[in-house]
Amino acid sequence: MHINPIYRLSFFCLLGLLLGATASLAQNIRYVKQDATGSGSSWTDASGDLQSQIDLAGVEQVWVATGVYKPTSNTAERGASFSMKNGVMILGGFAATGTPMLSERNPSSFTTVLSGDLLGNDGPNFANTGENSIHVISNPVGLTTTAVLDGFVIRGGNANGIGNTIDLTYCGGGVYNDGSGSGQVCSPSFRNCLFQANSAGFGGAAMFNSGNDSGSSSPQLINCSFQANSAGLGGAMYNYANDNGSSSPQLTNCSFQANSASLQGGAMYNNGTDNGSSSPQLTNCVLFGNGQGNTIYNLNASVSASYSLFENGETDFTGTNNLTGVTTSPFASTASVALSAGSPAIDQGNSQTYTTAGGPTTDLVGNPRIVGTNCQIDMGAVEFQQTGPTIKTSLLIQTQPTAGSAVCVGSPLNVSVSVTGSVSSYQWYKGSSPVVSHTTATLSLSNVTPADAGSYSVVVMGDCNSVTSTAFSLTVADLSSFTVNSVSVCEGQPASLLASACSGQVVWSTGATGSLLTVTAGSSTSTLTATCTVGSCSKTASGSVVVGQVVPPLAQILSLSAVESGCPVRLVGQGVGTSFVFTNGQGYVFSNVYRQGGRHDLSGLEVKRPGVYTLTAIYTNECGNSAPVTRTVTVERSCP
Repeated sequence: MHINPIYRLSFFCLLGLLLGATASLAQNIRYVKQDATGSGSSWTDASGDLQSQIDLAGVEQVWVATGVYKPTSNTAERGASFSMKNGVMILGGFAATGTPMLSERNPSSFTTVLSGDLLGNDGPNFANTGENSIHVISNPVGLTTTAVLDGFVIRGGNANGIGNTIDLTYCGGGVYNDGSGSGQVCSPSFRNCLFQANSAGFGGAAMFNSGNDSGSSSPQLINCSFQANSAGLGGAMYNYANDNGSSSPQLTNCSFQANSASLQGGAMYNNGTDNGSSSPQLTNCVLFGNGQGNTIYNLNASVSASYSLFENGETDFTGTNNLTGVTTSPFASTASVALSAGSPAIDQGNSQTYTTAGGPTTDLVGNPRIVGTNCQIDMGAVEFQQTGPTIKTSLLIQTQPTAGSAVCVGSPLNVSVSVTGSVSSYQWYKGSSPVVSHTTATLSLSNVTPADAGSYSVVVMGDCNSVTSTAFSLTVADLSSFTVNSVSVCEGQPASLLASACSGQVVWSTGATGSLLTVTAGSSTSTLTATCTVGSCSKTASGSVVVGQVVPPLAQILSLSAVESGCPVRLVGQGVGTSFVFTNGQGYVFSNVYRQGGRHDLSGLEVKRPGVYTLTAIYTNECGNSAPVTRTVTVERSCP
């Protein structure tokens, strides 16, 4: 079975990028829900302030739940707008309940709107739009294609001006991309976006790309739709490149329907006067119902189109493989850019160009992007979903692998993907290396070893395209070395037990957590257990607190006397302990020290001087010293 080599190449090249990006990405996602009040660190702590999350340092993605978001809550602040940022992908289409994953995102089912209707009272034919935002989105100079907006409806912008001067406030009700000025650029990316019911007093109701005065504004748009926008010039889009500027956006699989201009360019107006360059490129696009011959207007500019459909009468473009002179609408209705059955746009696009442009595997409404007998993409933003035994469908991964798992050595592992479309083969990869004999939708490892740890993904090859899953991170928990030490201490002393070689959580039989446990020794040996848990893997080990000795008993002096019948005088006595020390008023005199504590006779000490003599007894063992006890004896006799 033949597979287009451009699909194979592009997805294998992406494989390394996907695997490398997955680990860090989780820390750089922010979460937004309508009317939420959290910090944005998770779905359960979502923020309601979209712009604040875009502006945070280090953010790479902002996930936005279904709802209507406005640039300000102040209905008098018409100048307020959203703005995109380099390196940040803003993704709409998430459910507002639960904790939806990226694979569960569906902009068609979970409509996410950026609205300029500050009062929420817009009516048909632009009624009640006087208080609407001038620009729903106003993008500053410096933006590149790394600034991405994906999966949104942009509506209700009304660039009808502020004051009497014709300026930017009369342009770009939906989006204003400001790349004006020498060396400046503003060329963000838009994917799966619907620009609807925006207006402008001068030009570009849905999008105004300003690259004048030696600047540049050439955004990239894929799977986008422009519906019912209205302006004086360029009902949907105005590309402004005069005075040595440049504005040549690239549009792939975009649809223009029911846009209007009171002067020229119902769909698009291109201005390249005064040595400017405006040459938009249209591929796989459909333009119908935007003023027939007034659909595109070029002022010292040109449009290059290929594999695109134009309404009868529109000739202001050059290129090949276009469908021209079309008199019957290719759309299913006047309010939808979905193609009708039998539409001439079905299977007439260029699939390779779409893939090269980085087109996603789904269309504007979340359906498979390629459906047909010859794997040829449709023109326009929405793919017609053909059915029948000969129909081939592009692949779409419905269920991605789990993000990661930790399993025990020796345990089995099964990780699967669910794929729709015309599948020809599967190949699992560990890192960038294929896993031998793992060529089904399920990665099965019967006896996991530490060497199996790593990042896995699957490349699915199909008749029309190839897709690569998100990465699955496997951690293998080898708990064979998990142990708890034993200690020998004295009764009443602190004892510390250490659980070693656990990379997960340790829970002790006392309820305490952590690798180190400190207890007070009782009167006898005790055994404590610790359980190490890593993912679904656990092991229990035990250690003992051995009470080797008891605290020393009290020292005693049983008797003490002075034998004065002769000279020198003998001091004799009996006591219980290990150390017996005699002192007088002048200090140390004599001591008896024994290795073994117990009852000992004290004799042999001879003194010549009268005075008071003190005996101090102490009992010492491995657990310490007892409190000292003393007794005195008085010697009356003086000996020569």
